[in-house]
Amino acid sequence: MNDKHTIQQILQFRYLGMFLLNGFWKIISNVKYEICFFASVCLYFIIGTRFIFHYTGPLAKMYAAVSGIAVLLVGVLMLLAAVWRIGAPKGYIGIMQNMYRVGLVNSAGEAPVLLSRRKSDQNPRTEIWEFESYGVPFSAWLDFAEKLESALDVAVIQAVPGRDGRKVLLTVIPHPGPWPEILPWNNKYLHKNDSVLVLGENRCEQVTLDLSSIPHILTAGRTGSGKSVLQKSLMLQCLAHGMQVILVDYKMGVDYSREWPQYCQIITDDDTLLNRLTELQKEMLARYQLLTDKGYSNIGEYNTAGGSMRRVCLFVDEIAECLDRSNAADKEQKKIIEAVSQSISSLCRLGRAAGIHVFLSTQRGSADVLSGQIRSNVFKILGSADDNLSILTLGTAEAARKIPPDARGRFIDERGNMFQGYYSDYGPEVFAVLEGM
Repeated sequence: MNDKHTIQQILQFRYLGMFLLNGFWKIISNVKYEICFFASVCLYFIIGTRFIFHYTGPLAKMYAAVSGIAVLLVGVLMLLAAVWRIGAPKGYIGIMQNMYRVGLVNSAGEAPVLLSRRKSDQNPRTEIWEFESYGVPFSAWLDFAEKLESALDVAVIQAVPGRDGRKVLLTVIPHPGPWPEILPWNNKYLHKNDSVLVLGENRCEQVTLDLSSIPHILTAGRTGSGKSVLQKSLMLQCLAHGMQVILVDYKMGVDYSREWPQYCQIITDDDTLLNRLTELQKEMLARYQLLTDKGYSNIGEYNTAGGSMRRVCLFVDEIAECLDRSNAADKEQKKIIEAVSQSISSLCRLGRAAGIHVFLSTQRGSADVLSGQIRSNVFKILGSADDNLSILTLGTAEAARKIPPDARGRFIDERGNMFQGYYSDYGPEVFAVLEGM
């Protein structure tokens, strides 16, 4: 599509009318706009009146009539232009041109319309762009995010659908440059809220999750994608916030330095795991009974009122080692796997209010590893992966293409948020935050 055709598409009457209406609403709702607008109109007509009656020759009446009509028409056009300028988002023509160029259009060949752009309340470096999608499906926005970033020289932090189903909100930032290869951890990054964990950083801010609302996590990715590093980061934060941490690692804990067993229980075999899961289920029921007796609906309310219930976090480093039924040696082994799967499923369904949380990691996401009950109750995070694992984890192969195969510690979550996880070698200076526990 050539630029002339593109401009014709963008400057359609319906778009001009939309921005005129938007401009009028802005003027009506903003006192500063009203004052400036009224003052400008008065000044224009004062000057115009002097111009009309300036001529006093034989054709003065005709001159005054023609001049008056001209001044009025020019005034009306200038008025409409000013209202349009107030109502039209800055740079919307260039933004829409680039949407046509990258092919983000509906079935009729129409691009979404930028309705507004404003500074984010949470981060002044970011802007929120609101679009009328005009029939472009939300999935297409995710597919075209990388092309839009390149065309508009911005980084798309987040894309979310509007409440009415026709709008799309993009959170963007002027392009910050390439992703860092390593993002060093610092103990000062610990969140003040003891139920909030820091995952890493996107292009402009920290990415966090609150266990009060997102109680369980599944992290998937190929070998070397950074799953274990992210898991260690979350374990350290859980410990620093006073939570009880249990690690299940059938590799005998070889990836964990000698400091970790001082602060958390490490389980390396089926029998110990099954016994511990049984204990956790009993504890979960006991906690629910206590909350019911005290009149609280969850651990957060109970602790805010003066209680001292510790959150319990179960980390499983490669869940396939525990739940892969295809490698079961005999019926007894299959029974153990089924019992472990049911226990983890129960914790995922019911653990949130009782403060019992499950963190799983895997290189595989197939049904013979993760049951539907587990999968539907965990918040999903994907690192570097192939198309198959991407589809199994986030429901789209496109997610795999957004993270290069050689990227370490970079993830995308089910909210569409891409971030770089923090890295640490977990030396003594990092564990210093746990001293005195």
